[in-house]
Amino acid sequence: MSKFQRISIILLGLLQLLAAALIFALPGVENGLLLILLILSFTFAASGVKDIVRYFSMARFMVGGRLILFRGVVMLDFGLFTLSLYDASSFIVSIYLIGVFMFSGVVDILMAREAKYLRSSRWKLRIARGAVKILLGIACIVFVRNGSALEIFFGVALVYSAVTRIASAFRKTEAAYIQ
Repeated sequence: MSKFQRISIILLGLLQLLAAALIFALPGVENGLLLILLILSFTFAASGVKDIVRYFSMARFMVGGRLILFRGVVMLDFGLFTLSLYDASSFIVSIYLIGVFMFSGVVDILMAREAKYLRSSRWKLRIARGAVKILLGIACIVFVRNGSALEIFFGVALVYSAVTRIASAFRKTEAAYIQ
């Protein structure tokens, strides 16, 4: 991992911590849920735009490059859909956020299983992240009618994600050398 990549990962983690601080600082169901929707919308849309730009700059010549384009378009659509939930009721927003938590946790656990199968040493942290996300999703299901609890859970998830992201930037990267 280059120094620029490490710095960008640390800055992204600090942005996540700032977003979590804003969620905790703005109490109230409507303000917090709106901020959560804006964060998710921006994150999905930025990821989609990044993948689309990557496709047109380099990935269209790669094997499986079309998959990057499709993923970018789907993520951009998710970002726009998330932004359109602004006028929806807080219950619908809560259900959507629970779905995001659960899906993200399941994807992390499946990726950890694949990493364990490939004998990677980093699978334990990823499975812990997935388990935490699923547990937060279950806690959100229990408190689905309480919007302020949902804000707290999402803020905790952002803090946890930011801390693990920043910690991964300081970890020594493994390199494979061919003799």
